Amino acid sequence: MQRSGGCVPDEIDVRLYTWMVLNGLSRIHAKGVVHCDIKPDNILVFPTEHDGIYQLKISDFGLAKELSEAATDEDENLGTTAYMSPEAVAPRGEIVTALDIWSLGCVVVEMITGRDAWPCLASVTIVHLMVTREKTPKIPENMPETGKDFLSKCFERDPRKRWSAQMLLDHPYVSGG
Repeated sequence: MQRSGGCVPDEIDVRLYTWMVLNGLSRIHAKGVVHCDIKPDNILVFPTEHDGIYQLKISDFGLAKELSEAATDEDENLGTTAYMSPEAVAPRGEIVTALDIWSLGCVVVEMITGRDAWPCLASVTIVHLMVTREKTPKIPENMPETGKDFLSKCFERDPRKRWSAQMLLDHPYVSGG
């Protein structure tokens, strides 16, 4: 995987890397923290002793918030627009782990396609689509059905129904089940 995102050609690697990020998110969320800025630039990639296999780690906790902390007017930046969930761009409510799960879905789309989940759209257009038209990123057609189902769980518009990192770790797309 490139330092700042891009296409991961082997879907087995996409599944493995997604599992690694989910594992990290599960641990972060269990400590009562929401990262609030999951994107390729904040996922560090380390080579391993196995040729072509990398270890991924979540970095840059500069926007992280405590779980259920009420967002304030000062929290105008709850992430990077192209990776933000609808509730992150809508009028502020509670900080919930679902913010990170939506962002993870955007990262997975980018690993599959090599393009942003919202390709060629300005930040203001993305916000408009999510808030006024209730749109979600397009799920890549070339994904297997388990992958499409996985992303549908990440892109559930209702954050209360969006799967948690722990639930997604058991999803067949990443668990191999």
